[in-house]
Order: sequence, then C-alpha cells, then structure tokens
Amino acid sequence: LLAAISAAAMTRIDELSPLSLASTAWACVQLEYSDTPLLDVISQSLASQKMLDDGVLGMALWTLSKQEDLAPAFELAESAAGRAASSLSLSPLLAACEERGLLLGELRVFRRLATDPSLKPLCLRAASLRLLEMGQTGQAQDLLLDFEGDADVLPDLM
Repeated sequence: LLAAISAAAMTRIDELSPLSLASTAWACVQLEYSDTPLLDVISQSLASQKMLDDGVLGMALWTLSKQEDLAPAFELAESAAGRAASSLSLSPLLAACEERGLLLGELRVFRRLATDPSLKPLCLRAASLRLLEMGQTGQAQDLLLDFEGDADVLPDLM
C-alpha cells in the first residue's frame, strides 16, 4: 500500500504544496517507510521553492536528517529556500551531524547559521570548541583569530 501511495505521489509532485510535500516526507519517517527516490524528489522540489515557510522547512529538514544520507538535507538547507532558515529549523541537521560524529557536517551548519549576525559569535565559538574536541587545535585557533580580525570566518573546510 505504501509503495502504491509513493508511486502516486511521485506522479503528482508538482501539484503538491510545500506543506504537503513536507508532510508526506514526515509521514514516511513516522511509518518507518524509507523511500529514497520519493524523499529525494521532495527535497529537490522544496529546494527549488523561491519562498518556503520556516515551519515547513523545519519539518522537511527534520525528516531528511533522519535519513542515512544527509546530502538531501544539506541541499535543502543550503538552497535558496533555506536562506531564511531559523536556527530551530536547522537544529535537526546539526544534531544529526553531531550524533554521527560528522564534524565537517557540523561546521557546514555552523557556517549557515553564522550568516545571521546575532548568531555569528556563538557559531564561531561553538565551531572552535568542536574543532578542539576533535583535536584540530590549529584550525580552532585560526578560526578564533580570524574572528577577532572580523574576517569572513568559518572557512569552507570541505
């Protein structure tokens, strides 16, 4: 039954609202139904939206952060639709990276969060702390020194 519902949703993906897309992805996770092609299409559709409500974005990021592959979650978080993402919406992705020991993923989320001037100092310090915890003393020190100079910090470490 779930496969039939998934197949039907795939053919009508362009007709679904962002809320319907996020709700469909959420339902898949709640039912423990892993349909990677459907979730990928939902993620791509949401990422292509010019404007996306932060609550819908948060639900979609929560759902995508539960998947084994976090690439679709990052794609959505870093898309045009994710420009107005709140720290609350991005927190499931940050938590998933931390739980899985994905330091570079955490740093990507901190970089995204640091675009908010009010969060920038917190993100830089948190990123420095995580680097220290992972034994990256030199990078942590460089990050803090760059912050003092007000440079464009949180370099892309990917």
